[in-house]
Amino acid sequence: MASYGFLFLFIATSIILFSELESVSIKNVEINTGIYVWRSLFLLITSIGLIIVAGNRYWTGSDFYTYALAYKKNSPYSFESGYVWLQNQVYSNGNDFHTMLLVMSILTIGLFSIALLYSGIPPYLPVFLYVALYTYFYGFNIMRQTLSMSIFLLGFVIMCNIKRFGFSKIVCATLTLYLSSLFHQSSLLLVPVVIYILISQELIKSKLKIMILCGSILSVFFPPINIDFIFKMPFLSYLVGDYSNYLTGSALENRGGLLRVGFMYIKLSVYILFLWSAYRNFDVYSSVQKRVSLFATVGFIIMSFKFNAALVTRTLQYFDIVGIIFFTIVIMNERNRNWKMFLFLFLIAFSIVTLSMSLNSNIGQVLPYVVFER
Repeated sequence: MASYGFLFLFIATSIILFSELESVSIKNVEINTGIYVWRSLFLLITSIGLIIVAGNRYWTGSDFYTYALAYKKNSPYSFESGYVWLQNQVYSNGNDFHTMLLVMSILTIGLFSIALLYSGIPPYLPVFLYVALYTYFYGFNIMRQTLSMSIFLLGFVIMCNIKRFGFSKIVCATLTLYLSSLFHQSSLLLVPVVIYILISQELIKSKLKIMILCGSILSVFFPPINIDFIFKMPFLSYLVGDYSNYLTGSALENRGGLLRVGFMYIKLSVYILFLWSAYRNFDVYSSVQKRVSLFATVGFIIMSFKFNAALVTRTLQYFDIVGIIFFTIVIMNERNRNWKMFLFLFLIAFSIVTLSMSLNSNIGQVLPYVVFER
């Protein structure tokens, strides 16, 4: 726990220092060379800290034993081909499992940082959210999927920056889904969403309003429904595997529990606030920011159904990592200073509550943290 506390303090101090040096931490400004250098330096320093903690853990994470045993025996188990290939490359050079953890951490956190840099948004708040919203800690457990999520995020940001619909955009979307699926096949469930983003060239304000209203109504009136049985059907079971018993541990992990459902309602309220801010300030959004907002809105609607299925939870984590960028975009573009500060403080409070509840429930068994010793 002390290691996590130090990491959190390190991230918070870095954010304060670098945002003060740049003085544009939550503003929408044109990027010059000086700003780009500060952001790159910040991401480099914080990435190294995150990699050290994630890559030097020992028996930390509920899947640690599975991955360690597979590596020791150089066995593919039921892992995707991308992970198996990477494991074989590390193993063939005579490295131990510690090296494999470091490689996975470098790839996962490195690609996430590159995506932030390429997105053009200030990285200070997103790095904080990456840790505080628990996405970083999921990498201690479901490390194949968190790498898949980082690959998807980078590919999605690149795809959004391609202005015109054409061959290059289709290739980018295809490669994004293919490469991310090499490490976790759950990304293939995003195919319909990515196709929808591709054919929806420009999100119009009236369309956004209708989607927000529909999602808000569903959030309030639609009850949680268990749909795990759907993912036991032959095709879906083959595609993504069986996750029906994956999250059944603590009160927060129990998807049918009162605490979990209550937390989902709080999360939905956060999305409603931020989406309405996006709607009010829609005219100042760039085309890239509108595409990110559209993806976040689709995720919000899926979330509003409150489907009780482990695989839905896994799928929504891809929306969560894109949501880190979306939240920052909304705060950047909010023109009302008081509302901007409210959204910022509300998001920080929600993040800290999320981190506290998750660590208290020990989701993914990230506690106790043990340092790897040779």
